[in-house]
Amino acid sequence: MAKTTFHTLSDEYSGRPIAADSWPNIEARREQEAQAAASGAPAPTVAELRENYRKTSLVETVDVPAEPRTRDFEVGPWRARLYDPRPEAEAGEETPVIVYLHGGGWVIGDLETHHPLNRRLSAVSGLPVVSVDYRLAPEHPYPAAVEDSRAAVSWVTDAAAEHGLKATRLGIGGDSAGGTLTAVLSNEIAAGSLNTHGVELGAQVLFYPAVDLTKEHRESSPSYQRIARGFPLTAQTMEVFSSTYLPAGTDASAADISPLLHDLPEGLPATYLVTADNDPLAHEGAEYAARLAQAGAELTYAHLVGYAHSLFTSLKSIPTSVRYLDKAAAFFREQLAS
Repeated sequence: MAKTTFHTLSDEYSGRPIAADSWPNIEARREQEAQAAASGAPAPTVAELRENYRKTSLVETVDVPAEPRTRDFEVGPWRARLYDPRPEAEAGEETPVIVYLHGGGWVIGDLETHHPLNRRLSAVSGLPVVSVDYRLAPEHPYPAAVEDSRAAVSWVTDAAAEHGLKATRLGIGGDSAGGTLTAVLSNEIAAGSLNTHGVELGAQVLFYPAVDLTKEHRESSPSYQRIARGFPLTAQTMEVFSSTYLPAGTDASAADISPLLHDLPEGLPATYLVTADNDPLAHEGAEYAARLAQAGAELTYAHLVGYAHSLFTSLKSIPTSVRYLDKAAAFFREQLAS
């Protein structure tokens, strides 16, 4: 097991350790925030946030064992990108398939921001990955992202066969907001309320999911109180994302918004869950891991001390992220083969 080297054991903002390979990104972010505050610059627009996320994510591309073939699809109001690592001669044969739902607070993120992640996930797992570009708030607030994610699962397990993608087993994964959507879909599939056309859900991967969007949680969670500034995701950022995603008057405790607040169904798939210590979502992620174990799900759980949110869109600058992404890829490969 690789040993973590720490930049500090007690960060001035969080009071928690920061890993050495995580520190350069955090230091750069803090310098940018200080410069913006000193200049009095207005808060960036949603369009500017989206473009910046694309730019910072695409430079995080890392090497892969073999380049997967890619193909983009437009399916109704949402888009998808297929990553297929199989030899071209095997295209069209039956195979397990991974559906991946990107993070970004339901407001930012797209096929490009998560291209490095999905490219690596497909290449290392050896499995086709369908990256889903669901609709975003504020243009398309809740429940658009949930509806598109459900539609994507239905498409992958049925209509995608027309394009040579014949799913035998299904895996679903996502980071942050995409982790929320993954948890929601997995619960609905296990409960029998989301049709997968006879394709079994064999695994889910949750990278630092947001599983309780209620105001009460934001005001009481120790992680929210601790991570107030100086990190990729803070309590304030989550407040902005949540209020943008959820229309006024929405019941934030609903099962397809805050799955932590509901009983989990039987028959959940094997789960790989990762939380980061310097993240406002850390406590709810740990609580969700406990709930999954109590519900009887086969659980692999890792809490990464010294690391922050956005780890898995920082593959090149934070080597630890590649190691844990590869663990998730191996998890998908093993679970979907059984």
